[in-house]
Amino acid sequence: KVGYAIITKGFHGSSSAGLAELISGGSNIELIKAHLEPQLEHEFSQTISTLIKEPYAMMDTSDGLGDALFKIAQSSGVSIKVDYDKIPHLDLVTKEQVLFGGEDYKLVAAIPEKYISNIKGAVKIGSVEKSDCTLNISGYKYNNYSELNLYNHFG
Repeated sequence: KVGYAIITKGFHGSSSAGLAELISGGSNIELIKAHLEPQLEHEFSQTISTLIKEPYAMMDTSDGLGDALFKIAQSSGVSIKVDYDKIPHLDLVTKEQVLFGGEDYKLVAAIPEKYISNIKGAVKIGSVEKSDCTLNISGYKYNNYSELNLYNHFG
């Protein structure tokens, strides 16, 4: 709903960067481990599902954070505005990997703002708005799903 906060937990893009390390013969163990042994956010989802009694939206980011944000916005008939600099990620991970790399298995949620302080580790990265676009990430607007630079499973 308009006025809701967009929250997440955990680093985004690390799995995609880890896959790139494996393909290139790199040796960054932290990134490789993020790809081979993703850490699920069980407590995050449990807290949201039991704490919030109002409608909310939550989705996994297995196909990328941008994918999840766009689908939540589109399915809810709203716009999501995100500040890229607030998205938790390691410094050596590229913006492309953060937004469009998959396999992180993190969660992103749209919830009433009043609940954020009760969700351990939650980071507010944006808000739900009524706007002229579906997804706005630090000024870059995506109106069509095809504009996202996502992996094409059938290509």
